[in-house]
Amino acid sequence: MKRLLIALIALAFCSAAVAQATPRTTSAIAAYKKLQREQALFKRRMGALSTGEKIQVKTFIENSNSSNAPGADPDNDGLDSETEEALGSDSCDSDSDDDGENDGDDDYEDDGDGVYSKGTIASIASRVVTIGTTAFTIDDNTIFRGRGFSEASLEVGMCVEIEGRVSGWGNMADKIKLERSSECDGGDDD
Repeated sequence: MKRLLIALIALAFCSAAVAQATPRTTSAIAAYKKLQREQALFKRRMGALSTGEKIQVKTFIENSNSSNAPGADPDNDGLDSETEEALGSDSCDSDSDDDGENDGDDDYEDDGDGVYSKGTIASIASRVVTIGTTAFTIDDNTIFRGRGFSEASLEVGMCVEIEGRVSGWGNMADKIKLERSSECDGGDDD
């Protein structure tokens, strides 16, 4: 009798939960059920493969997962996949614009609709980087280009190229690219 009561309570609870389903929860449940069917199909197909074929599939899966991981750089061009997506470049092609240089080495273009500066960093204070006499504010949307380059690695004297825009708060840094020190002319703006 106790089991019957527990089963009835569980049934009532499940019925109430289903009755209150929203279109989003219904969609999520359908996606989960589809995923379960796809997993079962995958297991059956894997079971039919030879050992060599299973290794090929496993290698493909491992490479696919690492290519999509945060910070991954599947084409080894110095830009992670998220940055490439933001820039509109191809994270699987190291030279997306076919100009002969890796995407991570591409120069910024001064297209006339923003603020551009290249030189050594004269000062850094409260997320403001100054090159020569031009100050740029860094925000969470600023893209850092260069292998292992980030806001935390900025240092006075470092050679960088900054592309930004004028806003109500001054110059906002959209992209900061780490340059070789030989590329800088001592801190003057270009």
